[in-house]
Amino acid sequence: MSTFSQRRLSQVASALRTATAEASSPALAANAAAAAKPAAQIALVGAGSWATGWHLPHLDANPDCDIAAIVEMGDEHRAAMGEQYGCPTFATFEELIASDVQVDGVLISSPHRTHFDLGMMAIDAGYNVLIEKPMTVSAEEAQTLVDAAKAGGKIFMVSRCTVSTISLCLSMSS
Repeated sequence: MSTFSQRRLSQVASALRTATAEASSPALAANAAAAAKPAAQIALVGAGSWATGWHLPHLDANPDCDIAAIVEMGDEHRAAMGEQYGCPTFATFEELIASDVQVDGVLISSPHRTHFDLGMMAIDAGYNVLIEKPMTVSAEEAQTLVDAAKAGGKIFMVSRCTVSTISLCLSMSS
């Protein structure tokens, strides 16, 4: 069974638990409804070694999120990632932003020199952002990103490849 199918089965099971709980007890219904909150739709930008070895497997295993899209420049690698994770893929971040794919947040795992521009594009597009360390190549760029996220009311975090991907999904699915 594909990962995509497993995720959908999990969502159906959650909906069934909610319906069963509603029929038997209001308290159980409230607990089931809280557990059945919609999964955060996360797009990954940059599918290099950190992303394929850490971020994607953790996002895929996290029941609080769905991999909504992958942005990767390499044609062959992009196609393989889309097939593996059952999601649409894009060659550029601009293509994703222009698409109708619903995204709650992006995880930026691209070369360091691209973090600022991609982060600003994500915030301008209304996305919450988790950006791989280092967040930028200069303190000025970092402050600009933080200020833009605050002004736009967006979640902005820097990943340390530990629990950040879990925190991102929990933050965005609430």
